[in-house]
Amino acid sequence: MLSVRNQSLAILPAHRDLDIADIAVACSDLGYRPTQTSTASIATVAVGTPLLLVLAGRPNADLEALLREARSRNATPILATLLGTAPSWDQPLSELCCDCVRWPCEPGELGFRLARLCRSLPATAEHHLDPALRGLLANLNLIGRSQSFTRTMGALGHMLDCAAPVLIEGETGTGKELVARALHYLGPRAGGPFVPVKCGALPDHLLENELFGHERGAYTDAKSSSIGAIGAAASGTLFLDEIETLSPKAQAALLRFLQDRAYRPLGSQRTQQSDARVIAASNADLRALSAGPDFARISISASMSSPCTYRPCGSVMATSHCWPTTS
Repeated sequence: MLSVRNQSLAILPAHRDLDIADIAVACSDLGYRPTQTSTASIATVAVGTPLLLVLAGRPNADLEALLREARSRNATPILATLLGTAPSWDQPLSELCCDCVRWPCEPGELGFRLARLCRSLPATAEHHLDPALRGLLANLNLIGRSQSFTRTMGALGHMLDCAAPVLIEGETGTGKELVARALHYLGPRAGGPFVPVKCGALPDHLLENELFGHERGAYTDAKSSSIGAIGAAASGTLFLDEIETLSPKAQAALLRFLQDRAYRPLGSQRTQQSDARVIAASNADLRALSAGPDFARISISASMSSPCTYRPCGSVMATSHCWPTTS
């Protein structure tokens, strides 16, 4: 993975005897510069440096006070890393930390949580793109110099090795497919296919066939079998544009695939598997749509996949925002 930020990261073990070596190595592999800090030196954590708090139990009153002071003084974003019998995410912990992850976890999960944490860094923090990466982005028609563009591309870079589904949200013409293609062509799936599907251009009865394919004889005109877009995107990326147009039936079918990576072509008695990474895009506010009865299922799938939602504006990209999720 390309190092797009080289972001400093402070790791604070709640107790001196906690072993953080594996966590530090994982953070370093994700492109961060981790350094261990202590309760005695937490006040010296610089502005713009996120804090990774390692917990094996509930923090005591003294540590809680230090964390509150760090957040109020430097607006330090804090990610809680829960070990073993550490408490689950609850209201007291959410008042101290921005997010949490239980360790050990997959590198992609840790990378996603850290990238989202960095989205809450103070606006005065400096963000830089590696010149080589900036050139690669330019080749993909992603060009910008603003701080918000740089931060967005920095967050994108930390998601390259993550296989989790991604949701890109923005108005029409703001480059959502460009971001999707960058996630594909700059990541480990670049050698695989990038398969775009414009959901809004297909009626409901054709969309299921387009996504899942069919067996020969599945319907009158099915003179040959088709593997469908999901099968065609194996080892690559499936890009679902205008996902807000999916009917409840199509949402349910897509949710089943997102849950277990299994699908069944029309007319087939056998279940197929595909490791395609799903990237979806919408020009609508899915949060508002999910409040209605016709869009509940896709809201569930979005919450399960912990999507990162970019809200681009301006000529290419202006700002981005990650949806919070509950663990």
